[in-house]
Amino acid sequence: MTTLAEMQAKIRSAIEPVQESDEDSFEAMTKKYNPILRKISQQTIVSRGTVDEIFPMGGHADQRDYYFRQVVGSAEIEGLISTLGRRAVDENWQYERWLRHSLEHGKIVVEVKQDGDAEPAGFAIFAAQLSVEDYGDDEVEPQLYLAIDLAAIYISPSQRNRGFSEALSWAVAYHVELMVDDLKRLPKARRPPLEGEGLKAVFTGDAQSAGGARFLANTVEKIETNLEHIRFKAGWAGIVNVIDDINFTEFPDQGFDSNEPSVAMGKPRV
Repeated sequence: MTTLAEMQAKIRSAIEPVQESDEDSFEAMTKKYNPILRKISQQTIVSRGTVDEIFPMGGHADQRDYYFRQVVGSAEIEGLISTLGRRAVDENWQYERWLRHSLEHGKIVVEVKQDGDAEPAGFAIFAAQLSVEDYGDDEVEPQLYLAIDLAAIYISPSQRNRGFSEALSWAVAYHVELMVDDLKRLPKARRPPLEGEGLKAVFTGDAQSAGGARFLANTVEKIETNLEHIRFKAGWAGIVNVIDDINFTEFPDQGFDSNEPSVAMGKPRV
């Protein structure tokens, strides 16, 4: 016969919330899986892009390839600042501050030049990070996030109208594509237990010039196209949900004409 104490214990267990095990808690999940996702995020910047890859619709007369290099460390940052300073500069944009700022906040700096050029024409600054997040909201289930911050672009005035902005858009989008492709290939033992929850891709950036707005629009379009191509239809992570949080307030009507001068996009975000 069941005693009164046993019956009361059963009733309490039925109405009390089930406690998460350490294995399933958000803290344990982030501790286990975010280091794996950070490693995936540390892709090597693509070193070369052909004209056919960067301008698949044609229309670009100069058939020379574009070359990219990630600028790492204070010595290389100062070297790039010195190189750009030897040319005529656009005094409207404080590219030196942007580059130094990137070191403080872990941004990726990628410079670009064309085959045969001795020095880079300019650079883009961005960040791309995969992580499991709930953003401190107990009402929100943990989800897999891809955060892409398009912080800045600068092309020397004498090098504009040569396709460098379009080339940098392509390089950033290709970098993100490699990240997502590696994520899709994770073995089951290293996957966050979020099957079916999908990947939430969040874009941030502020357009502060017409050329910067075009760079933002081009880059977001290329990344979205790549994500649609990968799409995870046969993968474990479900669909890709895109949140476009780009600020185009001052340049709402900018299109995708990469032949226009591309100057600078915006101040690096803290």
